[in-house]
Amino acid sequence: MPIQKECIICGKYFLVKFSAFDRLKTCSYECRIKNRSNLSKGSNHPMWKGGKEIKNNGYIHIYCPEHPKSHKGKVAEHRLIMEKSLGRYLKENEHVHHLNHNKQDNRLENLQIMAQSKHTSLHMTGRPSWIKGKHHSEATKNKMSKIKMGKRLKEYYKFECKNCNKIIEVMPCEMKRNRQFCSHKCQQLKRWKDAKDIKTLGKSNKTKSSKSIILE
Repeated sequence: MPIQKECIICGKYFLVKFSAFDRLKTCSYECRIKNRSNLSKGSNHPMWKGGKEIKNNGYIHIYCPEHPKSHKGKVAEHRLIMEKSLGRYLKENEHVHHLNHNKQDNRLENLQIMAQSKHTSLHMTGRPSWIKGKHHSEATKNKMSKIKMGKRLKEYYKFECKNCNKIIEVMPCEMKRNRQFCSHKCQQLKRWKDAKDIKTLGKSNKTKSSKSIILE
């Protein structure tokens, strides 16, 4: 006789044989997969090592899947400690600095919260000048800033469009390509007009030749 049993995942009752009562715990294949994934999560996983991991950058990460900023279920330990002391989640522009520069010393007295810009400038002090981007001369920096601002560094050349007769300004490099139109649309229209003129000329030549044959 089959016996009713409650599914440990969805809570539904299903019928099982007496011989399989202890073995079967779920009502369907989907519930079985969910149960299997739950059994292999976190501390239930056979390869569980305490939930701590030292990343390649030297920071300690802790298994905390319920955290809103978790990456693959893990969060940096120093951020968790600072959030616990503040009683809130850290903002995106808030960084946690290690005072003794030891990334694995996550004691609260060794941690300091600061803005992202300040934290970056603090870590850049004492580094070589080429890392900071000071290898450019002042003249080059001014030139680069003018380019970013969109200022004209060279004289523009003026030319008249062959289709719409509009006068536009272009860079010297574009004049080397023998630019003749202000836009691709004008170029296509000009080609279409020329093709139309050739067709009309062909028709007129045919009519002239036919008239000459009739006269002869």
